Amino acid sequence: MAIAKRKRRGEDALAAALGSGHAMKEAAKLAGISLRTARRISTDPAFKARVRELRGQAIEQSAGLLADSGAEAVTVLRALLRSESDTARLNAARTILDNLLRWREQLDLAERLEALENQFAQETVRRREPC
Repeated sequence: MAIAKRKRRGEDALAAALGSGHAMKEAAKLAGISLRTARRISTDPAFKARVRELRGQAIEQSAGLLADSGAEAVTVLRALLRSESDTARLNAARTILDNLLRWREQLDLAERLEALENQFAQETVRRREPC
């Protein structure tokens, strides 16, 4: 039983290290297991899924932090628009406009994708209906 717990701790530590972006060699060292064992463990589909889940959680946390910082960043850019420095004003204006255009493109693409998905769903339902 003690060996199974130790093995599980090593796998958990390896998954955590890989999930947070460490390379295999470094992750194995952090987990306290050999590189060969780490490579063997990493071939297991369930282990791969766990690492993907941990990476996804890390990305979601980072995205949340970025979103929280977004309003502050916009405030800084807006303040720079009133700067005495021409360079600062120009860079702030470019940054705002570039991001505004990218945001608009993303919204357009999202709307188009949603329309296509709805159309596909309706056609799928029609095909399943008896004639």
